[in-house]
Amino acid sequence: MANGRGGSGGIYAILVVVVILLVVIILFMTGTFGGRQQDTGPDLDVRIETPEVPRPQN
Repeated sequence: MANGRGGSGGIYAILVVVVILLVVIILFMTGTFGGRQQDTGPDLDVRIETPEVPRPQN
């Protein structure tokens, strides 16, 4: 028995699920659900040694 919608209810259900998943992923990535902490940068102590350049005598 066919309903009056033409049998496209399954497509709409899939679209609703996809949209809900996208919204949840976006909220998770923005930190709404505590998924990500605020980026404070890497905890690295990088020391780059530069050669000493002789200064001209004035």
